[in-house]
Amino acid sequence: MGRFTALDAPDMEALVSSALAGIGREVTALAVPRLQGVVLGGGYGRGEGGVKRVERGELRVESTLSNDLDFLRLPRRVCRRRRRSPRSARR
Repeated sequence: MGRFTALDAPDMEALVSSALAGIGREVTALAVPRLQGVVLGGGYGRGEGGVKRVERGELRVESTLSNDLDFLRLPRRVCRRRRRSPRSARR
């Protein structure tokens, strides 16, 4: 079993890794305010992602991701909850 897929196929793992590296560069370039990071979720995040191989002629085989990539956004903590004193909680 691979890191991202249920297959033990280094070429497929490399395909997913390459896609993630490109997405990571694009997210970084966006410079989203208060973004702590992103986490890969879904099938690929669980190591169950799908890939498919498509034959293109006799000598050429293409590998593609067979479903989408799910990401979770991790925001920086924007505000801290103020602790209420017992007195202010009664008001």
